[in-house]
Amino acid sequence: MPENNKEATLLDFLIILTKWKKFIISFCFLTALVTAIVVLVIPKWWASSATIMIPSEDKGFGALALAGLNLSSLGFGGDTEALTQKYIAILNSRRLADATIEKFNLQELYDIEIYEYVLEEFKNNSSFNDNGDGTIGITAVFKEDSLKAAEMANFMVEQLDIINKELATEKAKSYRVFIVNQFNQQWEKLTLAEDSLKLFQEKTGLLEIESQVKESIEKTLDLHIEKLQIEIQYNLLKRELGASHGQVLILKKQIDELQTQISKIEKGESEIALILPSTEIPDLGLNYYRLRREVELQGKIIEFLLPQVEQAKFQEAKDTPTLQVLDTALPRELRARPKRTITVLIFTALAFVLSVIYIAIMENYNRLAQKSPESYEKVNEVIKNLGLAKFADKLPKNPN
Repeated sequence: MPENNKEATLLDFLIILTKWKKFIISFCFLTALVTAIVVLVIPKWWASSATIMIPSEDKGFGALALAGLNLSSLGFGGDTEALTQKYIAILNSRRLADATIEKFNLQELYDIEIYEYVLEEFKNNSSFNDNGDGTIGITAVFKEDSLKAAEMANFMVEQLDIINKELATEKAKSYRVFIVNQFNQQWEKLTLAEDSLKLFQEKTGLLEIESQVKESIEKTLDLHIEKLQIEIQYNLLKRELGASHGQVLILKKQIDELQTQISKIEKGESEIALILPSTEIPDLGLNYYRLRREVELQGKIIEFLLPQVEQAKFQEAKDTPTLQVLDTALPRELRARPKRTITVLIFTALAFVLSVIYIAIMENYNRLAQKSPESYEKVNEVIKNLGLAKFADKLPKNPN
């Protein structure tokens, strides 16, 4: 029985629709026609996209690479995800937006007086997407000009490169200042150590030491150089990430372990049997050992730092592109909006839904006149009180 009622209700609905078919067809056709005309008249917007590749190593972090730091293993600089976030942050920056708005006179194009609203409109007409395959898509939308859309996308790529190079130069400069200061300090220490050794030799006449002491010096030098290299990495990462960062703490632990090894060798506690502990060297030899070790240590440090000073200066001075452009933006033949066919179909479907709702209201209204004249009059009175009587009289109240 319920199924029969459901079938009857559906048939009644279809009968009502067929009764009003002229109204439905006319209303939907008129809506589609008006929508098509409006879509033809309103301004057309064109989109164009460029694609850049994320490099496997960020040149902007070359300063850290110079220090021998494994960037990718630390998730810093060489990490593709980190570089992607960095580039998208630059693309979303106020600086890039201001440059693009000024270059293409977008405030006049958008016809907006308040600049904050211009920025919002610019963000609505540009997009930057991580494609998930090591590339970033940069899309620009421009009014009435597909060529300008391509120029705008390419301009944003250029601005990304300019800003990224400036940031890289600032980082390289900071590193250069740091490494040059280190070099100057070590040079002063070397000069002082050489003068001290020379004065000691002049006073004592001692010019040579035993092979075991030489081996002890060489072992200590190797540990000192390794410790210095890690200290440079530690200081750089500490400035970038903070003292509490996990990688910074790992480097600090490595420095402490190396210092412990150095102290053991110097105190004679090392397990390396061939190395003569400094506590067993006579006082005169001990003084010579310490002075000679200091000279060689500072000399090794200078050898280690000198090429890095030159590389840091080169890194700061170079002006090469930091981006790899996979696809340059080109003018498109298909507009971005409005989508004529989709827009017409959407509004036609909406017109059909509205017409069905209207028909349902009218059918109930007409049925009310037959079954409950009193209620029918009350509805008309409400319509009249709302001032809609003239408008309601013009609406079709039956399918004919």
